[in-house]
Amino acid sequence: MSEINLGEYLRQEREKKNITLEQVASATKVNIRLLQALEADHFSELPAMPFVRGFVTAYARYIGLDSNEVLTRYQNYLSAKGSERKGSHVSTQEVLLERKEGERTKTMLWLVMGGFIVVGGLLMVVLKPSLRHKRVSTVEKLKASHMPEASPTSTPSESPASSLTGSAAATPVTPAASKVVAKAVVPPPLPSPSPSPSPSTSTSNSPAGSPSTGVKPDLMFKGDDLLPAEVKVKIILRAKEDCWVRYKVDGKESRRFVLRGGSQLVMKGKQAVRVQVSDPDKAEIRYKTTEFLPFKDKEGLRIFNDNPTLVFPVGQAEKEGEPFPGASPLPPK
Repeated sequence: MSEINLGEYLRQEREKKNITLEQVASATKVNIRLLQALEADHFSELPAMPFVRGFVTAYARYIGLDSNEVLTRYQNYLSAKGSERKGSHVSTQEVLLERKEGERTKTMLWLVMGGFIVVGGLLMVVLKPSLRHKRVSTVEKLKASHMPEASPTSTPSESPASSLTGSAAATPVTPAASKVVAKAVVPPPLPSPSPSPSPSTSTSNSPAGSPSTGVKPDLMFKGDDLLPAEVKVKIILRAKEDCWVRYKVDGKESRRFVLRGGSQLVMKGKQAVRVQVSDPDKAEIRYKTTEFLPFKDKEGLRIFNDNPTLVFPVGQAEKEGEPFPGASPLPPK
């Protein structure tokens, strides 16, 4: 039985699990147009093969497949299809979904939340005096309801306290009457106003699920998923002319592709970064300096699989041995 194509295989596995292509695009952050081309095996409409392998890895993981097994199974197929990209004008800027819309949505959300906070603060400033006035009026009414009525024989200048004193002098005060007098003289305690929330106490937490770490997706395993504090090694490789490049960051999978002349490749790692080029005369590298140095003149240059190789930090190669075990030599360029 002949093996089905890669795109058909991924589509069938996706449909078995009732997952839409839109869901895959949203989860992997890959443009849906590129995913449609991948399922249709239209490799001429896709970017460079390293990006295609990244698409396959993200797609397979999301629908529950073993990405390494899928890549191994279709390795020869992907290599054969790589030639279909000749003449393609697909830009690498189309690899990931445009994030401008997401950023605009986030900005609008923050503006709306800020508007609610401002309006709430204004309402509190405007309504608080009227609420306090109503509360004081209620207290005054309670006090008035418990005050004793003035005696008909008392003059307007007499206070309630003097009337009570005169009555008490003329009439013996019984225990029950003393309780009434005490209630009339002592006003009820004023209810303490409940603290009202200040506009400044409104929550400032980020919306659930927002990308606050600034971490980028790392489909190419270049270390883009590391936080700034985790980055211990940072290498920048620049091609003077087109040349093949192979690199490996920490314990991630190695990657290889053609780095076009004038382009740069930035690699970041926690422990080590390893990089090979097909021609050391066509590449420059920068590590802990502000200037690029010729690849062939960099300290620690060694030859593995007939290819010039550098391992950073310097001296790491002696500790770990073969940087790309089992890898074939890079094609000449």
